Amino acid sequence: MESNDVDITITLPIATNKQITFIEHLIIDHPCAIDELFALTSYTPYLCRLKFLSLTDRNVNINNVKPIILRNLTHLSIRIYTTMSFNVFQIFISNLNSKLKYLSLTTLVEDINYLDANQWENLILTKLSYLEKFDFKYSACLVENYDTPIYLGQLDQFISSFWLQRQWILDIEFDFDNIIYSIRPYQKRWYEYDTQNQIINSSDELSKSIRLRLDEVCPEQWTKTIYLNDYINHVLCLTHIYHLEIRAKIFCDKLMEILHLLPDVITLKIYSLSILKRENLSKDEIEFLYILLPKNQIQKISFGNMKDTDELYMLILICPRINHLHIECINYMHAEWLIELILTEIKVVSNSLLRLLCFSIPEANDEMCEKLQEMIDRENLRFDFIIKHVMNKIYLQWI
Repeated sequence: MESNDVDITITLPIATNKQITFIEHLIIDHPCAIDELFALTSYTPYLCRLKFLSLTDRNVNINNVKPIILRNLTHLSIRIYTTMSFNVFQIFISNLNSKLKYLSLTTLVEDINYLDANQWENLILTKLSYLEKFDFKYSACLVENYDTPIYLGQLDQFISSFWLQRQWILDIEFDFDNIIYSIRPYQKRWYEYDTQNQIINSSDELSKSIRLRLDEVCPEQWTKTIYLNDYINHVLCLTHIYHLEIRAKIFCDKLMEILHLLPDVITLKIYSLSILKRENLSKDEIEFLYILLPKNQIQKISFGNMKDTDELYMLILICPRINHLHIECINYMHAEWLIELILTEIKVVSNSLLRLLCFSIPEANDEMCEKLQEMIDRENLRFDFIIKHVMNKIYLQWI
């Protein structure tokens, strides 16, 4: 059901026993108030899947809405744009009288209670006890002359045993002027594999799985009063961040600034790093490095497209504890050049902790491994290593 009429109203009465249908899947893609939704679904007692894409801003006293029994409803997808606070949402769920197995909720309503993990836990245990999959998005908008609600409750509620046992993980993304907080089932990540392509992450480490993804690193270019640290501080009121992914081109000084604000980060994924030549580092940048280095905990880095030695130099300088480096390569020649570059560079760094290189190469194969091993032996770059091809990746590891 869809309509472009934003002022549409539905005047159906509650169905009688003679008016029911056998509809099992229903998508409502137009403005609709809660009482209108309940009137519609009174005609569909056999409903299994309901996708409810929009809410009207017409105020409804939900306490006056009669509950609907939808015993077959197992999948509910809902997007909330206006009016529905978390308290009203809880009443709405209670009035469904369903055994939901899947719940997807996206809300643009900035009720900070939507980020209260304890309230969610109570709702799920009492009203959604059959829930198997939970997909949730909450958007916080940071714009000038607007007081964005900030979470002021207990820190790190989303890593309690309730969430970890279900592997429902908090994920955060900066997208233009929005901070998007998501809860979704955990999926494997780039840093969790060894040379056997086996997952090396344990269930205990899920407590440090919270990731922040940045699509923009310089919001100040559009606003006069909002800076990147405002976004980061909004997040840090809710949780610590352990994994950082930067999708935008970033300069070295900005990267150091972000890492200084996020001292708990242990993995870093970047796509493009713009830097000065190593001999051109300013005095202020060198001093900032000395402040940053003792706090930096990063051990694993994934790089989108490394182009020269200075990028490698800066990464090793900024992240001295790195032991795992993953690089996306264009082709075999790119990987060969990088391996020679990296192994040559770390030969002169006596305290380098780097022990694992992983190269993603289109159409990687065993022949590539053989050619790389011959090159390493020929150039006398290392002797204590193993090299292995797994899927589209080539691993190089040493003790």
